Parts: sequence; C-alpha cells; structure tokens
Amino acid sequence: MYRSELLRTLWFLSLAALFIVAVTFMSDAIDLNLANAWDRPWPIILNALPGVLLAWSIMIMSRRVLLSFWLAAMVYGALENINQIKITNLRTPLLPQDISFLRMIDANSIDLFGAYAGSLLLVAAGLAAVIAFSVLLFFLEEPLFSGSLKGRAAPTILLACVLLALGPIGNGWRHLYGSGSYFKVSVWSPLETNRQSGLFNELAASYLAYRDAGRVPPPSVPEARKLLQHYAGQIQAGLDQVTEEGQHPDIVIIQSEAFFDPSVLNQVDPGSVLSRFHEWQARGASGRLYVPAFGGGTIRTEFEVMTGISLASLPSVEYPYLQLSYPRMHGLVSVLNGHGYETRSIHANGAGFWNRESIFRAFGFKHRTWRRDFSAKLRYEGLYVSDETMTDQIIDDLEHRESDAPRFIFAISIENHGPYDVQPDIDWEAWKKISVPSGLEGQAAYDFRSYLYHLNHVDMQFDRLLNHVMASSRPTIVVLYGDHLPSLAPVFGQLGFRDGVDMQSQPVPWLMVTNYGDLRVPSGDLVAWMLPGIVLHAAGVNDDIFFTLKRMLPRDLATFTHSPWTKTDTAQADAKEADVFFRLAQVDRLRLSDDFGKVTDAIEGGDPVRVSDSVLGAYVTPEYEVGGVANDFAVDSPLFAQVKLAGKADGLSIQVFLKDRKQTVFREASVRVDVDGWTKANLDLREGAKLVPGRYQVETLLNGEVAKSYGVQIHEG
Repeated sequence: MYRSELLRTLWFLSLAALFIVAVTFMSDAIDLNLANAWDRPWPIILNALPGVLLAWSIMIMSRRVLLSFWLAAMVYGALENINQIKITNLRTPLLPQDISFLRMIDANSIDLFGAYAGSLLLVAAGLAAVIAFSVLLFFLEEPLFSGSLKGRAAPTILLACVLLALGPIGNGWRHLYGSGSYFKVSVWSPLETNRQSGLFNELAASYLAYRDAGRVPPPSVPEARKLLQHYAGQIQAGLDQVTEEGQHPDIVIIQSEAFFDPSVLNQVDPGSVLSRFHEWQARGASGRLYVPAFGGGTIRTEFEVMTGISLASLPSVEYPYLQLSYPRMHGLVSVLNGHGYETRSIHANGAGFWNRESIFRAFGFKHRTWRRDFSAKLRYEGLYVSDETMTDQIIDDLEHRESDAPRFIFAISIENHGPYDVQPDIDWEAWKKISVPSGLEGQAAYDFRSYLYHLNHVDMQFDRLLNHVMASSRPTIVVLYGDHLPSLAPVFGQLGFRDGVDMQSQPVPWLMVTNYGDLRVPSGDLVAWMLPGIVLHAAGVNDDIFFTLKRMLPRDLATFTHSPWTKTDTAQADAKEADVFFRLAQVDRLRLSDDFGKVTDAIEGGDPVRVSDSVLGAYVTPEYEVGGVANDFAVDSPLFAQVKLAGKADGLSIQVFLKDRKQTVFREASVRVDVDGWTKANLDLREGAKLVPGRYQVETLLNGEVAKSYGVQIHEG
C-alpha cells in the first residue's frame, strides 16, 4: 500500500483532513463551523494544527499513521471535555498555566478534581478501552516506512523544518496565533477567545500573551518610595498605635469555601439564609470583600490574605502557590510570629494539594494540621470533611495549649466545595426540606439546594464557634470570609443579582467579631489584600510599615478587584487612582522579593494627620463653621459635623457615623480632602434613618480608622 512516496503522502494528508473535520465537530466554538469553512478556513485549520503536529510526531516514533491520528484525536477529546468542565464551574477555560497542576497530582487532588468528571470508574474504563484499541491498531496497521534511520529521516527532517519555521527561525507561531489576523483573539479574556475561536487557538494565543506566567517584573524603587511618601503621615500615625506586648488577643481566621450571602440574588428571601451570620453582623464589623477569584482558585484569595500582596501587582501569576517559589514569604504569619504568636493552620485536605505544605512553611506557620493530623474525628458531609469537624479542631486548638502565648489559627474549610450535583452521605430529609426560588429550573435547582444545605452547616458551625469564644476568658478575635463565589454559574444566570452586576465581579462577605468589645475596625468594603492589615490593627499589632500602608489606602480601591480574566473598567479610575495602582504594584513586588526595606526610609519625617477637633451641631454659619454645637439634640435637628485636621496628606478619606448603642448606623457622611498644615471639613448628616430618643455615638474615621468618638443625647423635639 505504501510503495510510493506519493501514496504515503496522500494517505497522511487524507487522515489529516479527516482529523481536522473530527476535532472541529468536537468543539462548539462559533468560528469552528464547517458550513463556513470555505469563507473562514483559518480558525478551523489552526485549531487542528497542533493535533496534526502531535500526530506527525507520534507517527515518526510508531511508524503508524492511523494510530497516530487516533491518539491525537483522543488527546483533543479529553482536553475539550476538561475545558468544558472548567468553563461550567469556573467561567474560565483551560490555560497554559494549568500545566502547573501536574506538580501537585496526588490522591487528594485526584479525589477532588475527579468529582467533577463524574464516575472515576467510568473514566478508568474509558481510558482502558482507548489503550486496548490503540494496542490493537498498533499490531493491525502496516508501518508507513521502515524502522531504520534512513526510513525515518525524511518525515523527521520535514517535521523539524516545519517546527523551526513556526518557532525560533520563522516566528510563524506568533504570526499565526498571536496577531489576531487569522482568528479572533480577545487578549483580556481567554474565555471569549475560547468561545469564538476554539480551545487550541485560545491555548496558543494565551501562551503567547502570557508566556512569562509566574515571572515577577522588576520593581521600581523610586515609584514605590513615592507611594510611601504620599501616605507618610498616615503611616506614622498608624505606627504610633502600638499595643504593649503581652496584651495581644488570640486570632482565628476562617476562610470558608465558596461562602457568599445568597440574599444578594433575586428571588432569595434575606430571612431564609444565614440567619445566625446576620445576627453576628450586628455585633461586629462586616462588609463586602472583593476577591480575585470566581467559582474556584481559592489560593488566589488566600495568597492576598496571607501576604497583603495584590495579585493585580503580579499580572502573569495565575496560581501563586504553584508559580512563585521563595524560601521565605513575609506576611501576616511572619508578623505575628515576631509578636510571640503561636501560628497554626488547619485544613481537612492533603498537605500537597495546591502545594500548601511548602508554601505554608515559607509563610512561617509553626504548626500545620492536615486531614491526616486531625485530633477530631473525621466526619463527612457530601464529598468532603464537614465544617463540624473543622470547628471541633479549632476549638481543640484553642483549648489545649502548652504555653500562655497568644494563638493565631488560620482554618480553611472544604465542606461546601463543588461539584454540587454529587451528594453522597448527606441527610436527604433535610436536603428535601430546603426551598429554592421558583425561577430555578432543572439541574440548577438541584445544585442550589445542595449548596444551601451545606451553607446552613457553615452558619451553624460559625455560630457554635463564636458562642464558644464568647464564653472564653481569653480575648479572641474571630474573622470569617469567603474565598470566592460558588461554581453555580447556571443559578446566577437564571436568577441574576439584585445589584445587576456580573457574577464575576461580585464580592463575598467578611465579618469580624471579638469577645471583649474593643473592635477598632469599622464596617465597610474591603479588598482581600487589605484584610490582614485590618486584622493586625484589631489585634494591636501596628508596627509593620507594609501592612499599615495597606490599611491606610482608600477603601474604594476595593471595587477595582475582580476575578481573573474579567474585563475591568480601569478607565473609571482617575489619574490619582491609576498612580496608586502602579505604585502599589512596585511596593508589592519589593515586599515579595524581600527588598521592601529599600523604601521604608520614605516615611521618616512624615507629619501624621490627626483630628484636632470633631463636633456635631445644628447648623452651618456663613463662615462655614458648625454652629449650635452641643451634646444634646432634638430628634428633628438638622445635624452637621465639622472635623478639624492637622498634618499633611492628599486625598484623605473622612467619614462620620451616628450610631446607637447596638452599633446600628442612623446617619453617615463622607468627604475626601487634602490636608497641608491645618484644614477643616463639613459633613451633612441631615439625611438618613429617622432618629429616636436615646444615647448615640458619633464616630469620626480617617481612611477607615476611628480617630475620634464621643456620645450625644437625642431627645424628643
């Protein structure tokens, strides 16, 4: 059959054409449509080209062309299936950076990711069938050429010439896949490229756009110094608020898997979900937390909370625990170690998953508890270890200690991890009683009910932990936040969010509660990398310049944080904000490379901004002074606040809150001012909730920090 070179070539080209047709049928990309092949052939050809080259390479080794294209087609089919699973759950396609996952393959990762593939038994059976058929083909198919060096020479040399033309010599790969001339490329969104032009076009384009993934650009020391100089006064004031050693509380931070408040969805009654969590919100500080992940990618949020470094400062880093390698990584843990804390981590999964064991060593955790180390009895809810088991372990770690040193516990839950369509070992009677909105249909209703089932456990166990802490004599701070929204894209698509914002830009909740009352932290929006500075401040640890800077930055920067590959409206940022983002990136890169000390001298001599006076009055004089100043007002008084400031700062955020004894905010106002020496700011508090007679607190905040607080009386008019 293969007596002439022409016949061999025609046989190879025929199978290549058949392969192109087959892999085009595998994809549902818009431009991979055989009906339009004559008008737009390039997206179809280029999407299949890597597979043809793979088959060519296998053919040189096996000498069997049919077997080679069969194996290449199986690889394409497997990757297309994995791609669809990832898009369904994470709204992100396969990316070249996903190769990093091969470094962490173990039993734990196979269990977790295997749940998304359905039955592992069926997957194994399918793989065995592919192997068996491949072996059969190998023995049945006649070799295309002899196995001698001479026989393999021609196809090998030709393939080498093609690869050289595509790569280092001709640079054809970049021309074909990176120029956008042959298929549509959305650099800002691999998902859009994937949907429009196909998986393998997207993979090639993404590789070219992000082939420096994991590489941290060199920081600019002068630009980093400018940011610290700009906030020098606020940083100096923050560093002055140091608590004496020995007075630090225990700290428990819970990173709750896929935790969000479903009441932000249309058709979800706020009273039907997270009732205990909402009660604790009234007793602590809380708000929205903007995170760099959606549906998955836990370690992105976790990295920002542990280090205070924004992943926006490291644009080529998709999976920080897999792509960054430093023997020591300064952050929340190292700062607390320096203050005598006993630092512990708890996670009911394997140590190798997400490479956490080595990264947590670099963070400085002194004790690391993985699933195999739990002293508490392991109980499962659905696919994973329950939140009840995790809470048992947290309480055990709080209660049993060998010294009186304060403890920091970072606990990572796993019970509410997806997928939500597989639910073994649950209380089916309780599951059936959970109601879901009538607007949900089919699988979306099933998945949402499963999510709410586990979310109720989160609510119960967090309440249980807080009640335990409240009964303890040790001062303790407890923080809960979600790592990202759950992988429930069909649910979000059918219901929609009350605020009308896209699912990938939605924040998650955060909450901080203490058992000793002195919280020091106001409620409001945060971004994940701000949270560690806020926690340290609440604990009275204010001597780290980096974290002090992070908590002094304007909180409205939080809304510019989104999940990966979301097209952000950076055009909305004004020139000042753009400068802050750029300079913040330089600060973050210096911190990561352990060179932050090169710029800390920039805050020396900073003039701290302080509130010299803050008053509440009933009117404003023609000289813009607040008049009718008193500590006693009628319920219908037209209230104004005046804050007098001394120091130096640009764009200082001032907020004034009027709260009752339960910390419910009745009136609030804010303003942004520049301070150079001495200035004053008037804030209008006339609008807001109707006042009732009683005792109220007036709080004045500078850049989110309480600077002045005093009481006033409101009486009947």
